[in-house]
Amino acid sequence: MNFSEIENWIREELIFNQNLSLNRVAKGVKLFDISLNDSETNHKEKLNSFLRKSIRLIDKKQQNDVNWFKINMIDNAITQLVGIGKIENRNDLSLIFELLTNDTADQSGDTIIGLFDKNKNWIMKITNNQDENRIIVKIYGTERITEKLKEVYY
Repeated sequence: MNFSEIENWIREELIFNQNLSLNRVAKGVKLFDISLNDSETNHKEKLNSFLRKSIRLIDKKQQNDVNWFKINMIDNAITQLVGIGKIENRNDLSLIFELLTNDTADQSGDTIIGLFDKNKNWIMKITNNQDENRIIVKIYGTERITEKLKEVYY
């Protein structure tokens, strides 16, 4: 799948009426929630570690490419697709924290990073909720994938 096909898929399947709606794909399960107000925590490393572990659990053989997209929800009303890319190094996902915390949505809107495999079997939605100053991660995918991750994190 090339970036043009990915962009069309995001715009046609995920962004609906200017609003990101992953619930159209599958029911989401919250796996991670951290307050950015806690100055004692290394938020970047904590998120990086969580994402590495989760992706390794989903795709143990590392056979599928992992791609990302970034969306800014301006005033939580207008959805702006900011970027698309491929994860080159699964062992260092610190790029995701940088994407979440730099060039954030205007008017305290959410900044969202989506991670997904090339077959679109799963999407990990990572949200920088600026109103609450939190990073929240939800997984959307097949029941097998969501159950596997729920067993580990709950």
